[in-house]
Amino acid sequence: MPAITIGGFLCYVTSRSFMYFVTDDMKLGYWYLFVLAFFYLLLTPFRLKLKCDKLVIKVLIDAGLALGVWIVLFLLSRYVLSKNITNILSLNSCYNLWPFFILGYLFRKWDLTKEIMRRNWIFSVSLLSYVSIKLSLDNGLKMHFIPLIMSFCAIMSLFCLFGWRENKHTVLDRQLGLIGRNTLDIYIYHYFLLQMISLPLLGKWISSTGNYFIEGVLLILLSLSIAYASIVIGKTIKKSHWLDKVVYGRFF
Repeated sequence: MPAITIGGFLCYVTSRSFMYFVTDDMKLGYWYLFVLAFFYLLLTPFRLKLKCDKLVIKVLIDAGLALGVWIVLFLLSRYVLSKNITNILSLNSCYNLWPFFILGYLFRKWDLTKEIMRRNWIFSVSLLSYVSIKLSLDNGLKMHFIPLIMSFCAIMSLFCLFGWRENKHTVLDRQLGLIGRNTLDIYIYHYFLLQMISLPLLGKWISSTGNYFIEGVLLILLSLSIAYASIVIGKTIKKSHWLDKVVYGRFF
């Protein structure tokens, strides 16, 4: 529902047809909403209660299901369906992001987050692996699964870093927590806010200064301004029960 309502409104603002939005693989930037809805449908078999009592067997079954879904997504997006259908369903994004989504889901399902936090070597290995692979890529290394491995290492490193600060209460932690809890609103509304800014003109001006410090400060200020404005817009819309249902699809 959010993808349709927000996407339709963005089409109106940017003077594009709704069919262009539907048939665009990236959905004018809102592909994540389509993919997330699709992923929740794919979670159905993972929610089934198994009669088996052995945890190892349950984990192996989930791992097999996850791999099976990934293979099916690959076959559908590459060989079975036409390009138009693949774009409408955003199957390329589904195939690329399914491993990370299902990994996060299974970590939470089997309560592995605390176990990961207790094992410092996981952070060390993930961080060192990411740096090593990045340096190897800069030196010309090319392999099909390298981006997947790099992304996994980066996610595990960031997961550990932010997890260790979970109970911290500094100003920085509170603000990061606020942004983290409202990432959906930031994702949804920042496209509309960007329509008010002439990014090409701003980019040319920043490039003309040749000052990376000024560029960094301006980009941080701009990003934070858009993020906080998006949060305010989201909280305002949620004050209306009707708008909350229409925009976020909270009908059930």
